[in-house]
Amino acid sequence: MNLCAEIQIDLARLRIFTHRFTNLLRLEDSEAEAAMQIYQNACDRLGPTLETDGDMQTWVYPELLRSIVNALTAFPLSEVVKCTSQGSSDVERILVTSRQREIETLSELAEHLEKKRVTAPLLDLARYVHSVVRKGARTDEPIYEQIARIIADGKYFYEVQKQFNTWAQDTQSLVNISAVGLLHVLINHCRRLKPAQEILADLLARMESLSYVPFVFDGLGIALPVSIEGDFDKQSNEPLVLGFESPDVASIGKEFSAAIKRGRDRAVEMLKRRGLMPALSEFHVKVTLPDLGIMYDQGSIEFPVAISLFCQHPPPVQFGNSKSSNSRHRTDHL
Repeated sequence: MNLCAEIQIDLARLRIFTHRFTNLLRLEDSEAEAAMQIYQNACDRLGPTLETDGDMQTWVYPELLRSIVNALTAFPLSEVVKCTSQGSSDVERILVTSRQREIETLSELAEHLEKKRVTAPLLDLARYVHSVVRKGARTDEPIYEQIARIIADGKYFYEVQKQFNTWAQDTQSLVNISAVGLLHVLINHCRRLKPAQEILADLLARMESLSYVPFVFDGLGIALPVSIEGDFDKQSNEPLVLGFESPDVASIGKEFSAAIKRGRDRAVEMLKRRGLMPALSEFHVKVTLPDLGIMYDQGSIEFPVAISLFCQHPPPVQFGNSKSSNSRHRTDHL
């Protein structure tokens, strides 16, 4: 899983605890220890975005940075520290001061990326990389110049475009490599693109099987990364639901499982109307979820499942003068 998705999960965990904390009369020691672990895991995950060297600092979506700043600010750090085994005033002061520095650094990065307006050009680049799988890229594409303006100043502007063109030439012999593989080759050619690697990886994942699905827990709305994969050649009535961290951690209820099936049925109907009816109507569906320690038991997964499976299904094989294709019917479901 890419860093953007992992930070989104940390964001959800921080927000869920803070939301529940407001309704607690007293914080138990075990709850405080668990909350402290959630907080520390989030801070550790943010490490690459906190690098002071601009060339080494990892980018994530500015909107995500703003959200994580708000979640860190709202997290009741002082109260949690006081209830843990390390709850001295010195430890509390060090952690609170460290949090303030991290919040300032993240806010500065968000402002920097917002001024550069990086998301739209990176989305265009991800779409281009995805579109040239199995056929190779072309030189002197307009997107190369767009990206060069974001990641390079005047001194390196033409050098970056040259690196993109070299990559494009190399892709002509890389017809069996995935979109993620092409991205890695591109970054090896153009190191100035490396800070944007995690955003690009997330965008490419969204073009395959990753969706950000809205859920509601205890009245709190949260978007979570969910992997939805269809195996159209395998018969299975029951969906396979796994957890990102461990295959056994995702806890689901009957309504959630039923919603996945309804989503599959809806996808089949949409594909049928397009003349893309799968050979199996009850094909295998695998859904992978974050483990939040909460039961997933709601129907909001139905529509994301339907859209994701519809986009994943390959078009029928063409005969005659047309070339056969295994490319996806439509993959830019962002």
